[in-house]
Amino acid sequence: MYRGFSAKLIDLFYNPTFAGDAPRQTVLCYLASFVSRATYVCPETVCECLAALLRWAELYVEAHATSNAATATGAANAATVRRLSSTGTAVRSSCDIHALFYTACQAAFYIMCFRGVEAAKHYRMALRHRDDPDSPYADIEASI
Repeated sequence: MYRGFSAKLIDLFYNPTFAGDAPRQTVLCYLASFVSRATYVCPETVCECLAALLRWAELYVEAHATSNAATATGAANAATVRRLSSTGTAVRSSCDIHALFYTACQAAFYIMCFRGVEAAKHYRMALRHRDDPDSPYADIEASI
């Protein structure tokens, strides 16, 4: 049951049309807390949640790498933001623009703080036994 709940939270986070960034950030905070603190959540689910968060963060960085290359350096951007903000123009800071990305990274860090050793152990065992169909670590999807 908790696996389905975790999957639903990840689906809500991945859905860009789900009520804006603030609710998606709330979903991430809840997911991180739940996966980190619920002792009955298995290491496989922990790894799946981490993989989903980090996959999204990687895609986010890739998507924004080209747009950032076309802009000025961070210091010049900060000066521009301050200058435009003082004129009364509504300008979003980089913290506001990338808040969802920062929250996703923080969620992954939080999970790793509490379940990182367990997740790493599970991941190593899964790698070691990935080709063994009788292993509890076998990748079911790979054999289909």
